[in-house]
Amino acid sequence: MLGKAHLAIGSAIGLITAHYLGIQQTGILTAVIVTGLAAGLPDVLDSENAAGRDPMGVSWSGIKRDAKRKRLSVIEALLLIPRSLLAVMVDILARIIPHRGVTHWLITWSLLTILAGLVVLLARWGSEVALFFSLGYLSHLLADAMTVSGVKLFMPFYGKAIHLLPRLLCFRYDSPVQWLIVLAMWGLAIYPYRAQIVAFAEGLH
Repeated sequence: MLGKAHLAIGSAIGLITAHYLGIQQTGILTAVIVTGLAAGLPDVLDSENAAGRDPMGVSWSGIKRDAKRKRLSVIEALLLIPRSLLAVMVDILARIIPHRGVTHWLITWSLLTILAGLVVLLARWGSEVALFFSLGYLSHLLADAMTVSGVKLFMPFYGKAIHLLPRLLCFRYDSPVQWLIVLAMWGLAIYPYRAQIVAFAEGLH
């Protein structure tokens, strides 16, 4: 899947999770942001062609485009420096880690989940933040497992690519089918909030 689709699916999962955990207000925004960013992380770390970097703002094309803009705020201009440094780091990693390699293994997801839990514990954040990270990252692996090439989820113990769908239903990474999945996920995500959405819409009239 494309990076933007991964971020959209991850964010939807964050919203769904926040609802079922009973999280309110700013906690919902945290859920959406953390799961979305975590969902984009596997491709940002391993994609030599920067397929997942644009939504994160660390693709060279995006950096160059923003640098050429005539009207940049001070904050936007200052952010070009860390974005460029991060892009360099990603380039180095991309030359070491093959696409859909170690970042797409379940064992890597497990270790990063544990690491996220330790960071959350040390930073004294809510324990749900680690859950959001874990679900977002996992959503990326499962979404890629719906594509034609599949994902070697059980490496380094089992080298065969795993497909979550029958082969006839698997789709290319850039297929429009992914946007149907995004729409379905966001439909599920906003359904519990339908009453609030209707009330908000009526308040605008």
